[in-house]
Amino acid sequence: MKLNIGCGNRRLQGYTVVDAVKREGTDILARADDIPLPSNSVDEIMAIHLWEHFYRWECDKVITEWKR
Repeated sequence: MKLNIGCGNRRLQGYTVVDAVKREGTDILARADDIPLPSNSVDEIMAIHLWEHFYRWECDKVITEWKR
């Protein structure tokens, strides 16, 4: 599984869309730091222009979530 996190309505073929805002095309409604998927179930994460939406002290939690 490949995730495109925080992409809004920009879909890319082969990627599952994860966004905190429900829009047309959102597959999983979730924040980037709390994605409701089993551990080790994702092969790739794409997150373009996402970091600026988090405070610095939240970034470690996001990276830990993606790593699991």
